[in-house]
Amino acid sequence: MVSGYAECMAEAVRYLTQVENYPVHHPAVKALQCHLADYRRKLLENALYSARYSV
Repeated sequence: MVSGYAECMAEAVRYLTQVENYPVHHPAVKALQCHLADYRRKLLENALYSARYSV
């Protein structure tokens, strides 16, 4: 699941930079990267918690 999420993150950034021609350091690109990275971190934390405490 996490590897698929990482691929989607990369595709979203690729779309903004290559199709929409936003520079890599554009605030919208950076904000999207930060938002998606934060959500990915939460997914990982939840997965680890579930794996540790599942019966």
